[in-house]
Amino acid sequence: MNKLLFHNIPLGATGERIPQAKVASARTSREMVKPGDSDAAYFRRLEEGGILLNSPQIAAVRHHQGPLLTLAGAGSGKTSVLICRTGYLLSVRGISPSQLLLLTFSNKAAAEMRERIAQLPGVRESDAARLQARTFHSFSLFPAPSGSSAGNLQ
Repeated sequence: MNKLLFHNIPLGATGERIPQAKVASARTSREMVKPGDSDAAYFRRLEEGGILLNSPQIAAVRHHQGPLLTLAGAGSGKTSVLICRTGYLLSVRGISPSQLLLLTFSNKAAAEMRERIAQLPGVRESDAARLQARTFHSFSLFPAPSGSSAGNLQ
C-alpha cells in the first residue's frame, strides 16, 4: 500500500511548490464591449439590469454558429450565460425561438430560465413562451412538441 496516500503532513509543509490558479481578470463587459461594437447596445442594457459578464462569458453569449456546451463550477454564472446568450440570439441575431433548446437538470431551473429570459432587453414575451427549456430527462424520454424542429437547433 502506498504510504504517501495516508500521511499527515500538509501539502506544502515539506517545501514542495503548491500549484496556484491564475487570477482571473476583473474586467467586465463595461470595459470589454466597445461602443462601436454592433452588439454594444445589448450589453449596455444587460449592464443596466446589473448583469456584468467577463471575457469567457461574453464569448459564449456572442457565439451564434451552432451549439455551445458550457461546463463550469457551481456559482460561476452558467445559467446567466445561458440566459444572456438566449436573449442575444433572439434579440440581436434574430434567431427564432423554435430553433433553440435550453437543457438543465430540474423543472424548477427550466421555469426560472424562461422567466429570466422574458425579462431580458429586446426579448418579446411571446418568444420567451415559445422557447424549449427542458430537463435532460424530459428531452431524452419524450419527443419534441409539435412545431419544433429539434434537428436544426442553434
